Amino acid sequence: ATASDPRGRPCFRRRQSCAMIDVIIPVAAKDYPKLGRCLSATLRNSRTRIGTMYLIAADDGALAFLDAASASRVVIVRECEMPFRKRDIEAVLEEQGATAKQASWYYQQLLKFYVFEVIPKLAVHVLILDADFIFCKPISFLTDDGRAFLSRGYPFRWLINTRDYPARVDHVHADFARRFVAGWEPVEPFSGMHHHMVFARHILAELFAVVERQHRQPFWRAFAETVRLEKWNAASEFVLYYHYAMARHPGCVVVRNLKTCDIIHDSEAGDGALEALDRQLASGEFDAVGCHAFLGLEARIQTMDYIPHDLRSDLASVQDGMFRLLLDNAMLQVDLYARG
Repeated sequence: ATASDPRGRPCFRRRQSCAMIDVIIPVAAKDYPKLGRCLSATLRNSRTRIGTMYLIAADDGALAFLDAASASRVVIVRECEMPFRKRDIEAVLEEQGATAKQASWYYQQLLKFYVFEVIPKLAVHVLILDADFIFCKPISFLTDDGRAFLSRGYPFRWLINTRDYPARVDHVHADFARRFVAGWEPVEPFSGMHHHMVFARHILAELFAVVERQHRQPFWRAFAETVRLEKWNAASEFVLYYHYAMARHPGCVVVRNLKTCDIIHDSEAGDGALEALDRQLASGEFDAVGCHAFLGLEARIQTMDYIPHDLRSDLASVQDGMFRLLLDNAMLQVDLYARG
């Protein structure tokens, strides 16, 4: 059934007995060691009924890292089924002076945006989930009346041990979204970036229509052409969707805070990251735990001007290239001693 949000826009709602999500996880080879934890924990902890779990991947290599129960629940969607290739994104960015290495970040974002375009018979709502983010406690992704839960995620401005975040948002992801979607503005000082998002079919279809009408070209190409290359991560699919849904379909979503721990480590210097991940999972303290590897982490941190200078210096020089970000009831904390 459908209803309307307070602005009269259509909002899909279903009874709890019929509420269901499909789960979609883009996965690359670097994600394989964490994927099994992610899949099994999602199946175990989702209070919302899960239909099909899809892995978007270049090949079937991920299946070798899954136990039989998890492997039996997943369907592989090949990246080649998308209406664009990674090389297409590289070509658009290279026209603006980028290196080929800069394309991967935007390519994986676009894979998520196109799920309704390429996967037949998806549920009305899909949980888009990063392979290195693991739910630790029972969690619902839809309300009883079929609205999607969206996590507020990290503040746009990384201020530690406070909930007094600035109302004005000057952030590279907001700058991108303003140029990409006419009229887009953040609705609060939280980004919505938290390694997962529940996409609604009708909201994403409307977003595609708005973008393609404005830019007069396919969504993926407009996205790549709007990126500004002076930042290593100049766009976020979750920031874009979160604030668009909140502003234009407020009756279809419900925001919440999750208590989470994210282990950040350099992919070359972060030995012991999986052990640190398992310690946090076993603690029982968090709703979810992430473990995220970055190549050249120190250099990337130096480009993140939304982090205060002193904190940026501390993060860039952390011993062993690993630290923890903690979110608890909208308060951000940093632990520079992630191994403890």
